[in-house]
This record gives sequence, structure tokens and C-alpha cells, in this order.
Amino acid sequence: MLALRLVGAYLRAQPLRVLLAVLGIALGVATVVAIFTLDANTVAARLEARAGDEVRADLQATLSATAGKPDPESRAALVALPGVARVGTAGFTQAEARAAGASGPKAALELIGISGAVEAFGAFDLSAGGSWGETWSAPPRALPPLLVSEELARERGWGLGTVLELEAPPVSLDPVRRCEDGRWVEERSAGAAVARARPPAVVFEIAGLLRRFRLGARAAGRVAIAPLEEAARVRGVPALDRVIWIQRRAGVDLAELRAAVRAALPNAAVDSAVTAAIGEEPDERAFRNGVRVAGVLALVLGLFVIFHALSIALLQRMRTIAILIALGLTRGAIARLFLLEATLIAGVGAALGALLGLLLAKGLLVSGLTTLGVVEGGVQLFVVPWRQVLTLALLGFALALAGAAHPLWRSRSWSPDLILRTRDLPAGRGVFERVDLFFAAVLLVCIPLVYFFTIEVIGRDAERVLVVFLGGLAAFALILASLHLAPGLLGALIRLALWPARRILPLEAELVSRSMSGLFGRVVVGVGGLALVAAALVALRGMTDSLRGEVRAFADAALRAKLFVTLVPRDEQDPRSIADFRDRPLEGEWLRTWCAAQPEVVGYELASLRLDAPFPIRALPPEQARWGLLAERADLRERFADPRQPGLLISRRLAAFEPELLRRGTIALPARTRSGAIEVRVLGVCDDYGIFQTERSFGVIAPEFFRLFQCMDPEQISAFTLKLRSGAEAAAVVQRLESELGARFGVRWKTGEEKLAFELADIDRDFFLFDVILALVAILAGLGLLHSLWIAALERLREIAILKAVGFTPGQVRVLFGLEALTTGALGGIFGVLLGVPLLWLVIRGLRALSGLDLPFVLPWTWMAVAALLSALLGLAAGLLPAWRASRLEPAPQLRGE
Repeated sequence: MLALRLVGAYLRAQPLRVLLAVLGIALGVATVVAIFTLDANTVAARLEARAGDEVRADLQATLSATAGKPDPESRAALVALPGVARVGTAGFTQAEARAAGASGPKAALELIGISGAVEAFGAFDLSAGGSWGETWSAPPRALPPLLVSEELARERGWGLGTVLELEAPPVSLDPVRRCEDGRWVEERSAGAAVARARPPAVVFEIAGLLRRFRLGARAAGRVAIAPLEEAARVRGVPALDRVIWIQRRAGVDLAELRAAVRAALPNAAVDSAVTAAIGEEPDERAFRNGVRVAGVLALVLGLFVIFHALSIALLQRMRTIAILIALGLTRGAIARLFLLEATLIAGVGAALGALLGLLLAKGLLVSGLTTLGVVEGGVQLFVVPWRQVLTLALLGFALALAGAAHPLWRSRSWSPDLILRTRDLPAGRGVFERVDLFFAAVLLVCIPLVYFFTIEVIGRDAERVLVVFLGGLAAFALILASLHLAPGLLGALIRLALWPARRILPLEAELVSRSMSGLFGRVVVGVGGLALVAAALVALRGMTDSLRGEVRAFADAALRAKLFVTLVPRDEQDPRSIADFRDRPLEGEWLRTWCAAQPEVVGYELASLRLDAPFPIRALPPEQARWGLLAERADLRERFADPRQPGLLISRRLAAFEPELLRRGTIALPARTRSGAIEVRVLGVCDDYGIFQTERSFGVIAPEFFRLFQCMDPEQISAFTLKLRSGAEAAAVVQRLESELGARFGVRWKTGEEKLAFELADIDRDFFLFDVILALVAILAGLGLLHSLWIAALERLREIAILKAVGFTPGQVRVLFGLEALTTGALGGIFGVLLGVPLLWLVIRGLRALSGLDLPFVLPWTWMAVAALLSALLGLAAGLLPAWRASRLEPAPQLRGE
């Protein structure tokens, strides 16, 4: 109780110091909690938006019934892959059902056959009956189990235990079509269908009722689910067209797993992430990991603040502590008092920080800021990742106590007799000696260990993130250590920074120079905090400029002198106009003739022909490719145009994300043929062709691929891209196009330059989140410097009293502290710029590895100057309060030693 009363009395006596200490910890914790909560809600909102029809799978492979291995062999091949955790299969067909022995019309439904660990994928939900796993593992039934949708069961009066007969519909009503040589061919003619006997009915027992959810929502809720083999029996075929869902093991990289699945199932079309891998494509995870690292660095600055706050507590109470020791209180008891105070401050700060972080995350989500870019209209969903929030709050609490440990350990050598005999407080060097080395050790050892043992790194990038993370911390620690080990260098820099002031205020500049040169530890900490903010600003703006440079380089190949055209119905409100647009699309011959008559048009691409698996693929007529790689390479153009051995060009982004495409040289693309897939050659990498929307991972192929293997007509066009000659007026070309097509179509168009402007603005919108983090970090650094200058005021009370006694005015005292704050800020800006350049190099190297982007190294010269200026202004702002308090000091009590 005595300890609590002593600590409570002191905390009430120093409300401003306590407030600043709590605020520093709270801001550090709030920043990192807000970031991780924001990231969790970003992914959750994406999942919710896609949750209606998709299962919880990382990859999905689509197999034709006539292609590839039988389902048990396919699943066995996938389960054998090291990164695969679970595999499930669903096959789809049509069937008719009625209760056994009943008469009357049959119920038409979609029959879905399933096998494997399907429940783990959340593919369906039951309103009655046991789980599918229980149904599957129950003692052998007399009849195979069947799950029926609630709507169908209610309509027909079926319930659990009802016996149903299922059979395939008449073949003539359900012909099987294949694309052969560009024409749809029915495998069974209507006459053969009538002559051929239908497979016998298969009898099932209803074991559960399906809610209208995912698989249960297909076919307007008229669905039944059965074991895959039994569903194939109903159809009377060995296998069904099917999809295979794959979940990966923890820590397995999505791109590597996708390549392994493609190798195991060469005839399957393997799609990208379905739902569970949202935010894990290389560019997305690079952005998310960068935001997380920035949040943890904000927490590091929170450690600055608590260290200063507890150092002040020691300095202010040295006489009290000495008296207590002289009265018989042990040093252990003193230490417990001090740690109790630190625990209270750190606990309140961490709890407040967690609450503020959740509120900040909510505000960012409502405004549309997420860790995957800006969302128009904001995100209304809000879930709290309690495990991460509590872990981060405890992390902030532990780091705050670690900051308290060093000054407490340094104070063990103080002599109570010496303190009671002297009138001055011992020099701050007693508290700040080797503080930079202590903090460097925390940076390089504790923070990385805590980060990588408590916070999941997204994707396979743990090693790369570790390199960037440790590189930045090492550069910061090196600056702190170099300033400590080379005090002469710091003294010279202080004198250099004060040189302009010496010509105007020589006495004040000399006093500030002596004060700062004698207290290196305190100065180093203040300079280091501001340097970290300035370095972060330089690195952030340099990264943004590098990304903008990469986008401009892409635009030079993909967007310059291009006109993107989409045709729409002339009157989008008139059903007749809509029907006419659908029934009479633009003819390819008309477009070829029109483009040949336009001197500004070099060639065109077909955007209306598109395949979306395994990545977006668009059509490029070889004879129209009169620019770019195919125009430069006649041999490549010839191979690209070969209709029987299709050639594929892929974009640079896709080549970086999936390098196995270049290593293998071929890829299986889905086809509507008997084989279900067609092997195409990967001929080269370029960005000259194929872009239409914002997606930059794509491929281009000749239109004959779509005609021969997809039965899509290249002569029916609704969207295309015109390549214009340099200097051509896009508006004039569009005007002529509209005058030619105005009677039939509406024309929507956008130039490549407009798309480029949107991409550059999108970078600025996405990276605004980093500006928010940077603002919070700047506030933290300002609080740290404020504490440092507060300590300076405490250490120099007697000096200030003497100066005021010999005639120094309050204004001159304010100038002393303002000049010291400004000098500290200027040095922080200089060192921040010096630190920002290698930090930017590390960030660019890391982004290249993480995202596959070919980023240029761009020095943001303007922002380097802005960073130095802002650091100086931030230092000056932090010195206002200590300067004001010092100017109000009464000299007489200090001269008497009170």
C-alpha cells in the first residue's frame, strides 16, 4: 500500500510527464494495432464479397471427363505434393428424380458428385441431417446417401429417409457438344439418343437437407449432392466433368503450389486463388508486408518515448531516492517502486493504444483505405483480430518495460551521499551513457525476433522481408553507433549547424554548442528519432517515384498511342437496341477495311476475345501486329500465327510472377475439345500487346486459337484496341469511327494516356496509407524529442537560474532552447536523408524480389530537401513547451539549492 501511495502521489504531481509518456506508448501501439486490424478486415471484406458462390480453396483445377486421370488418381497425385493439405472434388451433371414407387412428373435438378475432404472447403451447409463426414463414415447403408436442397424437398414433400430414384434426362435433351476444328459437334445425334437405352435409375436415401448456400445455391436451389462415383452411375459414364479444390499447408507459397499442381495435372486448367489466397499475389503481399513493417517501426519509436519519460522520472526524483536510501529503504525496494510506476504507465498506454488502434482502423476502413488499395465507398465490415491485437498490445507493454530497464540499471551506481551534498543534478550522461548502443541492440535483436515469432509474414517472403527489415534497422543502428563512437564528428556537425546562428546570436549559439556537445547520448537519441522519420519519408517517396517510373516504362510499350474502344447498344434503355446489338455485332471484315483506310491507324487488337484461365488471354491478329516485338521479329511472328501449334506471348508482370512458364516453354490452356486442354508454346515476353483493363498479368494469342479450340467467332467484335501513329489525334479518329458506326453502336473510348494518368493516381491513392503511418511516426518522434529537451531543462536548472540572475531575459532563454531544438531537428534531417538513400535502395531491392516488378532506382531529390526541412521544423515545434517552461523558471530557489 505504501508503494502504491508513493507512486500515485508522484504521478499526480507530474501530470504532463505522465500524459506524454502514456501518449507515446499509446500512439506506438495504436499504429501497429490499426495496421494489423486494417489488414485483417481488408482480407475479410474481400472474402465476404466473394463468399456467395466460391468455396474456401486456394486453387481450383478444372478437368474434362475425357481428359487426364480418373478422379482417385488425380486426387492421389495432388495429395502426394508436399504443399497440399486437403483435396476435394465436385463433378456436375443433370438428373431427374422422384420418390421410389411414386408416379407423376419427375423433378429436374443438378446433380453434384463429391469426393474427398469437401466439408473442409465449406462447399455446402445442412439444415437437417448429420454432417457429410458423419454420413460418409457411418456404417454401410443399404442405399447410397443423397443431400437434397430444402426448396426441392419442400416442393416434393420429401424428408430425411425418403428413398429417391435418380436417372439421367433423355439424351436428346442433353446433347454433349465438343469444339472440333472451330465447329460445335454433338457427340450423339438426336436419332442415336432415341435408339440408345438410358442408364438404369440409381436409388438413393435422403440423408440431409441443403441450405441455399454455395453448392446448394446452384440451379436456383434445385440441387442434389451424392458421392462422385454414384453420380457418375446416374449419368452412365465413367467420369464427370469436374473441379478439384486444393487447400495448401501453412506457409506454402501460392505461386509455387500452382506450378506444382499444373505439373501434376497437365491437362487441367489451374485457376489462381479462389478465396483463401486473397491478398497473396506477389504485388499484393509486397504491399501488405511493407505496411506491417512500417507499423512495427512505429512501435520502435514508442520505445523512444517511454525511455525518455522514465529517464525524466529518475532525474526528477534523485534527491527523493537518495533520502529514501539514507532512511533505510533498499535499492531493491526503490527498483520495485520504479518498475511499479513503469508498469502502470505502460499498461495504461498499451490498453489505450489498443483501443485507439481499433478506432483508427475503423476510421480508415470507412474512408476506403485498406492494405490492398483504396476502395470506393469504404468498407463497412469490421472484425477484431483479438489474438493479434492482444499480442501487439502485450508487445508494446513489454518494449516499454524494456525501455525502463536501462535507466534503472544505469542508476544503480549513483551515490546517495554525493547527490545529497551537491546542488546540481548529475549530468544526464549518467542516464544516457551508452543509450544508443542499448537501443541499437534492441533494434537489431529484440524487435526482429519478436516480429517474426509473433507476426505472420505473408507468403514465401519471410527471408526477403527479414533482409529488408534488418537492413533498415542496421542502417539506423549504424548511424546511432557511429555518432556515439565518434563524438568529435557529432561535435563538429553541431558547430557546423550552429554556424549561421553565430553570426546573429553568438552568445546563445556558443552556450547551445557547449550544452549539446557535453551530452552526446541525449542528442544522439533525439537526432536518431527525427532521422528515422526523415529516412522513412525519403524511402517512401523514393519508392512511390520508383513505382511511378515502372508504370511509365510499362506505358511506353503498352499504352502509348493506343485507343481503347468498347461498343455498346445505341440506346442502352431500349430492349430492341440491346437485342440488335447482341444479334448483329461488328464484323471483323468491316474493322479491317476501316482501319486500312485510316492513315493514323497502325493496327488493332481484339479485346472481345478473352479467356480467363489460368490468366487473362486476349487475341491479337498477327497481320495487324505492325508494331512491337512481332513487327521486329519475323520468325517469331510466323510461329505466333501457326494455327495448329499456337504460340503465346506473355506480359513482363506475368513472367515475373510465374517464371516456370518460361522454364517449361509450354502451358496447357483449357479447350472445349475432347481432350479438354491444348498445349501452347510460350514464345516470348513483352508488354506491346494485350492490355485492355488494369490487369497486367496476361497473355496474347492469335484469334485462330479461339476459333479452333473455343468455337468463338473472331469476326464478331464488341471491343478492340487501335494502335495509332505517333502524334495522331485520338479524338479525330474516334469522331470518324462514331460517324461510321453511329447508326448501329454507341462508342466508349479511352486513350492510353488517360489510362496512364489513372494508374499514376492509383499509386498515390494506395500509398496514402503510408502517409498516415508516417504522420503518426512523426508525432512519436516529436514526443521523443520533447522528452529529450525536457531532460535538458532539468539538467540545466542551475545554469538557467545563473543566466537569468546575470541578466538573461525570458526571451533569450526561449531562444536557447529553440536554437537547440532547431539544431537537433536539422541534424536529424541531415542524417535522415543520409539514412534514407540506403534504406530506399534496400526497399527497392526488396520490392523487386517480392513483387517481380522491374523497379528503377529513383532518388527523390525534392522530397530529400522537404524531409530535411520538415525534420528541422518538427524539432523546433518539439522545443516550444520546454522553452516556455524554462523561461518561467524563478532563479532564487535554484541558486539556494531548493
